[in-house]
Amino acid sequence: ALGGVYLASGDAAAAVRAVRKALVLEPNGYEANLFMGFYLQFAGEAGLAVEHLLLARRLNPVETYRDVAFLALAQFMNSNYLEVVRIWEEGSHKPRGIAMVVLAAAYALLDKPEEAAAVVEEFLQTRPDFDLNHFRYIESWQSEENRTRLYNAAIAAGFPALEKVEQVSGRQTHEN
Repeated sequence: ALGGVYLASGDAAAAVRAVRKALVLEPNGYEANLFMGFYLQFAGEAGLAVEHLLLARRLNPVETYRDVAFLALAQFMNSNYLEVVRIWEEGSHKPRGIAMVVLAAAYALLDKPEEAAAVVEEFLQTRPDFDLNHFRYIESWQSEENRTRLYNAAIAAGFPALEKVEQVSGRQTHEN
């Protein structure tokens, strides 16, 4: 829970440190490994994030939406775009919210514009006023490269970005 507070305040490294303490107490804990993987990909350590998420999956044989979404997100940050698509196509869960943004971005990076556009269209049916520049979640990634890659791929997929955005110290500011 403390890791979540740190991530919400923009400090992914502190979130990782908090979960490391939980892993010392319970190295084979499902939740600790699941959230370590989730926080590591925000901290810029996508490869290690995938390892923790796969361990969490082995520790809990019941697949949850979080398992699938966290792993797909870490695979995107690890530049494994085919794996992102495979996870959603073969899994028992349907992507929603940020997972749809990531899936559409993966399709765009795989040069599959029709698939990307279909995901964007489905997403916008439930959130027609969505603007990528107000997508505050994107600011959670500590790596400028990861933020930029996801943002640019989401734009290429067809997500709207209606306002001019100026980067200031790695954070976005909005102008009308």
